[in-house]
Amino acid sequence: MAPHERSAGPVSHPLFHGAMNGLVGLVLATLSVAPGCGNLNPLSDPIEDSEKAALGPEAPDVPKGPLHRPGQPCAVCHHDGGEDPAFAFAGTVYRDPVEKIAVADAAVVLTDAAGHTFMTTTNCVGNFYVKTSEFQPTPPVWTSVQKIDFPWTMESPIHREASCAKCHFDPAGSASAGHLFVTDDETTFASISSRACTAADGMTR
Repeated sequence: MAPHERSAGPVSHPLFHGAMNGLVGLVLATLSVAPGCGNLNPLSDPIEDSEKAALGPEAPDVPKGPLHRPGQPCAVCHHDGGEDPAFAFAGTVYRDPVEKIAVADAAVVLTDAAGHTFMTTTNCVGNFYVKTSEFQPTPPVWTSVQKIDFPWTMESPIHREASCAKCHFDPAGSASAGHLFVTDDETTFASISSRACTAADGMTR
């Protein structure tokens, strides 16, 4: 009887190919429903992926950079290991607690537990951000925002959250303090005007 011959070529396993095709389909589907950030990793934290997907698509005619996504939680994408640059803090400032009128050139002052202070200003859409390369605070961090004669100071410090919008979103209630604003004094509203964006506000990160 002739000995049984073993094939030297690769062996096809239908179940293996089916599983691989399913995995590829899952990856493509995941990429298609998460437009919030680029560079989505299908093997990353599903909670983080859900937060990115919730951001939705970019606004038309607004390139990625300092002017995009006002009012959204910036550090969902811009964190260590995420998109560059990584932010220590970032948010959007509006005029008052009711109207979402962006405030440009407001001073945002951050003071950490060690007494170190960092100051930045908002751009034409009200956005501000502090890169981790610029400020490495010792928590907790106290924050104030100032556009007129007196600063608006947060009642409680920031302990670890980099995105202001994670706590400051609308509507205000038990789960949120409402969006960031510079005053609730209606007599000062007229003195806080918006302005057009300029090259100084930046168009790229």
